[in-house]
Amino acid sequence: GERVLDLCAAPGGKSLVLAAQLFADCAYPAVSAVSQRSAAAAQRSAPLPDAPTAAAAGSTLVRHALSPATGSLLISNDRAHPRRARLRRVLCDYLGEAALAAEGGASAGAVQVSGFDATHARVPPTWPDVFDKILVDAPCSSERHVMHGAAGSSWSVSRLKRDAQLQQQILRAAVRRLNPNGGLLVYSTCSIAPAENDLVVAKLMAHASYGAGLECRDPLEALRDGCIRQLVAGAERTELG
Repeated sequence: GERVLDLCAAPGGKSLVLAAQLFADCAYPAVSAVSQRSAAAAQRSAPLPDAPTAAAAGSTLVRHALSPATGSLLISNDRAHPRRARLRRVLCDYLGEAALAAEGGASAGAVQVSGFDATHARVPPTWPDVFDKILVDAPCSSERHVMHGAAGSSWSVSRLKRDAQLQQQILRAAVRRLNPNGGLLVYSTCSIAPAENDLVVAKLMAHASYGAGLECRDPLEALRDGCIRQLVAGAERTELG
């Protein structure tokens, strides 16, 4: 099966979508219900083609396409304990306790909540050597949300630069764990600043070691013919995303 890592997973919505894809045929009632609702929604949208098996916004780095598989492992990671506790509650509420592995003991076909700090090189010993797919929805300045709000006073150019440095560290940690034979890495933020998006990806791609063997793909390529094509039809494009 596929080994999937949601590196910045809290509060858990993205991990639920991944779980619905990875464990659609498993006996976890909540996952089956999510999958059935997704299938029903896709059917109601006919005559549009079936939805793609994966969707993400941002920059998509791939080596080559992967085939879907069963018996997969999903690790949902967040380094902050309060966010990680909320993440576990969300996954338990929607997937059930049976779907979650005990912390420190992941196994195939399970979901594990992890507290790895991506700014450190050492990873949990229970992690697989590599992951087939990695999602990095990186922490960011979120200036799209704060520009017109009370929190806007906390935004600064220096914070933007610090966030970009952190994002680069997280991306490099992800690349170190990406399967060199077909691994796919999706990078996204809720920022509209190029310094936290295209420039972060471009810096990674230009690095002699971390960028070696990586190819940047169109993140909307798999969505244009799917049932959500209307949602991405007006998406503003950037050089790398």
